[in-house]
Amino acid sequence: MNEGMIKFHNLHLPNEVRVFQIPESNIRVWNDSVMVYEVKFEDEKGENLTFRHYSFYKEWFEINITLDAAGKLITESGPIEWSFNCDICSPCYSKGVNVYNVDLELDILVRSDGKEYIVIDEDDFAQVVSQGLLSEDECIGARKGLESLLQLISSGRLISFLEDICPFADLIRLSDPIPGCKLQLSDVPLLGMPERGCHYGRRE
Repeated sequence: MNEGMIKFHNLHLPNEVRVFQIPESNIRVWNDSVMVYEVKFEDEKGENLTFRHYSFYKEWFEINITLDAAGKLITESGPIEWSFNCDICSPCYSKGVNVYNVDLELDILVRSDGKEYIVIDEDDFAQVVSQGLLSEDECIGARKGLESLLQLISSGRLISFLEDICPFADLIRLSDPIPGCKLQLSDVPLLGMPERGCHYGRRE
């Protein structure tokens, strides 16, 4: 019997929907508050790594980390050396095996200590706002998500917040890398305005 697939739809404005097909066995946590899934991949040295994604039904952000085989955080280079890629986004919502959210452009990169950070892509956020691509509620939500996430980081609770949901060292034997594709917004009506705003935070 073929394993079921969860389809995660992530809208990148203005029109690109990135769809990730995640085997059910790669889902670590899925309840009315949070979904956590993991993806296997190899780095340029051939080392097996795990990409872990945290999506939230009640929060205006999502968080991505990469872990080695021992469950230790991988650090990457950028404006700062970072291990946590935090995206400001809409709360996720789902219908059956289909999950949806909207990337709201703002991002926070956080060092491996979970405390030092930098906010990036503020110009991109300002641009989508000026183009009318976000609703008023989404603009407010984006700022709310940024404030909430910065409070979590500044208080030193980011790591414990994530580990309480799914400990970093608690890894599973993953299937092959997951397939993905790209669609246009017109192909995914549930991500269109204004309908998407009616679904945020719902799991059906």
